Amino acid sequence: MRGQGEDPLARTASAVRRARSSAEVARILEAAHLDVFQATKMMRYLKYVSDNTARAQAHRWMKENVKGLDLIYYSSLISIEGKSKGWHRAFKWYAEMTEMGIPANTITYNSLISACEKGGEWERAFEVFADMQKSGVEADTITYRLLLRNLNGMQETGLEVSKDLLDIVAELQRYFEENDLS
Repeated sequence: MRGQGEDPLARTASAVRRARSSAEVARILEAAHLDVFQATKMMRYLKYVSDNTARAQAHRWMKENVKGLDLIYYSSLISIEGKSKGWHRAFKWYAEMTEMGIPANTITYNSLISACEKGGEWERAFEVFADMQKSGVEADTITYRLLLRNLNGMQETGLEVSKDLLDIVAELQRYFEENDLS
């Protein structure tokens, strides 16, 4: 029988998806008594919502009612939006996160760079990388692979590659050679 043994958060997410108003979303989430871990998991369940209204309503409720929303929660939101080609919403969550004083990590920046690639915002991806470097967050292999995909997107669409981007490409090549990743 379907539903037997189903995760209670999955049932709650399903109810949120069907909700017809912000008040109904609030009532459903209030009854769920979510902690920060469950709030993060709930947003992952809501990533399958094609209309992001339910996700936005759930986030508003969680921001007001769940204590301690953290880097993992916001990085999850950024990743979800990036995967759904919602690069502008990914940047909205990033801005909110930084306004709350939550510092970004490599995963956060990689999620933003990935969102740029999926949204065709290739030049912005390199701006994110520059911010990442300024903030002292270390790039990893995933970062460099994402940057190469963004560069490929730029070249495929005929966008001009600036001197600054060519310098980053040289850095990418050094990274791959030094780490034997060619």
